[in-house]
Amino acid sequence: MPAPLCPLCGESVQRIHRHLFDRVLSVVYPVRRYRCPRFRCGREGTLKYRADSNEPADTRDLRG
Repeated sequence: MPAPLCPLCGESVQRIHRHLFDRVLSVVYPVRRYRCPRFRCGREGTLKYRADSNEPADTRDLRG
């Protein structure tokens, strides 16, 4: 699966550790935290996570 792209500059983003709020949010709405490696952009934020690109995210088993 290719890495997601930065919504601001289009560069591939790097996955980073989630904040506490991201973990709580993931109980209802699965997200992962990413950072753009480009110095001038530097965007950091969450993007929706889907376990399998062929399976809709809302039908995925969240228990692991």
